[in-house]
Amino acid sequence: MKRVMISLITIALVLTNCVVSFAATINETEVVGENQVFSEEKVKDNDGESNRLQTQQEGEEDSQNASLKTSEKKNQIGYNAHVQDIGWQGWKQEGQIAGTTGQKKRLEAIQIQIQNLKYSGNILYRTHIQNIGWQSWKENGEISGTTGEKLQIEAIEIKLTDELAEKYDLYYRVHSREFGWLGWARNGETAGTIGYAYRVEAIEIKLVDKNQFIPENDKESSKISFISYQTHVQDIGNQPYVLDGAVAGTTGKKLRVEAIRIKLKNLPDSAVDYRVHIQDQGWQEWKKNNELAGTTGEKKQIEAIEIKLNGEAAQKYDIYYRAHCQEFGWLDWAKNGETAGTAGYGYRMEAIQIQLVEKGASVFPEEGVAFKEKLVKYQVYIQGSGSQNVVSDGQVAGTEGKNLRMEGIKIALSSLPGSYVTYRSYIQDEGWQDWKSNMQLSGTTGQSKGIEVIQIQLSGSAASEYDIYYRVHVANLGWLGWTKNGEKAGSRFYNSSIEAIQIQMLKKGDHSIAIGEAYKEGIQNGIDVSEYNGNINWSKVKNSGISFAMLRCVKGSNPNSISVDAKFNQNIKGASDNGISVGVYRYSYADTASETRKEAMAVVNAIQNSGYRIQYPIAYDIEDENVQGDLSKAQLTEIIKIFKGIVENHGYKFMIYANKNWLDNKIDMKSFEDEDVWIARYRDYTPSLGHGYTGAGNVTIWQYSDRGTVPGIQGAVDMNIGYKEY
Repeated sequence: MKRVMISLITIALVLTNCVVSFAATINETEVVGENQVFSEEKVKDNDGESNRLQTQQEGEEDSQNASLKTSEKKNQIGYNAHVQDIGWQGWKQEGQIAGTTGQKKRLEAIQIQIQNLKYSGNILYRTHIQNIGWQSWKENGEISGTTGEKLQIEAIEIKLTDELAEKYDLYYRVHSREFGWLGWARNGETAGTIGYAYRVEAIEIKLVDKNQFIPENDKESSKISFISYQTHVQDIGNQPYVLDGAVAGTTGKKLRVEAIRIKLKNLPDSAVDYRVHIQDQGWQEWKKNNELAGTTGEKKQIEAIEIKLNGEAAQKYDIYYRAHCQEFGWLDWAKNGETAGTAGYGYRMEAIQIQLVEKGASVFPEEGVAFKEKLVKYQVYIQGSGSQNVVSDGQVAGTEGKNLRMEGIKIALSSLPGSYVTYRSYIQDEGWQDWKSNMQLSGTTGQSKGIEVIQIQLSGSAASEYDIYYRVHVANLGWLGWTKNGEKAGSRFYNSSIEAIQIQMLKKGDHSIAIGEAYKEGIQNGIDVSEYNGNINWSKVKNSGISFAMLRCVKGSNPNSISVDAKFNQNIKGASDNGISVGVYRYSYADTASETRKEAMAVVNAIQNSGYRIQYPIAYDIEDENVQGDLSKAQLTEIIKIFKGIVENHGYKFMIYANKNWLDNKIDMKSFEDEDVWIARYRDYTPSLGHGYTGAGNVTIWQYSDRGTVPGIQGAVDMNIGYKEY
């Protein structure tokens, strides 16, 4: 009897399951109302595969109970999708795919339901709809989305409430047009795309115990478009808007971008500002929020662009962009208002990419050289071949290894309005020319005279923003080191001309070019003379290789009756007119401050009355044993300082003249450690022995002989070596 009863119960259960299964099959494509329970028996997969049985209730009673117990965990959530051209697909269970892949069909609406749970709470969901945006939250089987309106779902958010949210995690992911399967979202996060107008094609949902499920990959669950942009291209016109890092413009077609519009999306209280550098016009004013930057119908190319964020977006995001430019191709990424593209080359921008990256993100575009600017251009004139082509920005102008002197140079800035470059040259047998600018010729042409030294500097606004670097190639010396901003480059007293030059500008603070020895001075041959040397043929002196002369300008052992040296005016004129640099000296007899002042003013007046400028210092000769031999170091220091102050106040350079004994023992040279020194020490009249002084001060002239002979001067003459050009 007991076996009969069990058999009858089993038959009844089987019949009941058959009825439920049949009913589920009939209603499979119908919308389930919010109070209905989704089918647990038969489901249809996303790819149109045959229906398959999801649960089986066979076997003994114990095994049936175990199956039902498991289903509490597996069958707590179901979802039903409305698909383009298909309609409602029917309920899917946890982990199954609702929708389609590979068929380009949009998901238009969805129902989600949760059941068989003993905890309080609900499931809420909302969808982001084409042309509508986010709908309001739905719950437990309500329809989210639209039907019959041909509008696609683009994103979805799903979450649990109350005890359900405490006990379970809800994972979901979507298959999106162009992106395919995105990563898993969790507990209310966004899955899908916003701003791209890309349809959701399929969805998968999982309900798991709290903190038990680990996503299979680290893909982003959503793609939110924050920026769109449109380019106006030569021969094409306006292109369609593109989004977030996509290429706008063309590559490989040699077509210029003429204008651009940029706008933000999904970022309230924010703005994007941008400006472009236009062919033949320069920088336009800043535009914002989809305003046109550039030109249309004028056949003018955009050459560079700057883009920056404002408002809340600027606090949260960095905006990156890069340009595809004629000749260079894709340049590196710039960000947050930096310049991308080119200037000064006349090269068109052909394409652009723009994207926003969250501040602090671990993955972001790599920055580099985003902007190439031809800042400075220059042209040189070379011995025997005339003018070379104009070059720019660090290129070599001139020749190497051909022993051809550079005779002239022109320099100008390329793309910095309100700024200019000035330069001057030291010419063989002539000396320094005046400063030139803006492609004026510095140097000579057709005179067979080389440039030996050059100075280059910036003026205007560029001087505060850039440093100008340059180096020269000198005959017999090769490439010298780099220098910058008006310093000398080249050589003196080597009888060697500049043969080539490089010039380059860098932003202030950019130290990528190392400063080196850019200027070399050889030994200079000089003389010192007075009326005792008689009439001098200064042309012969110059031709003998003498480059400087120190002239006695005043005489007299009584400071109250000082007079001008009888040959001073004749000598300063003859030396200056023949290209010999001139300095002066006073042999001092002063032992008081008053006498020192008289000596200093006598020297100043003699120079000023001559009508000529001096290049070398005024030397104060302190060595008279009879007058000054008994003065203390402090007294001598005071006398020297008074003389120094007066001549410097009149704009002249000061130096001390003395023999080695006085420098070592009588003058407190520590008080003059920064001053130039002219030392007298006759060492067998042989320059190679050196002056031997190692004390304070900077020896720039050594008087090594009083028995020299020089063409153009009768009798013996004092001979000097110069270590510095003034």
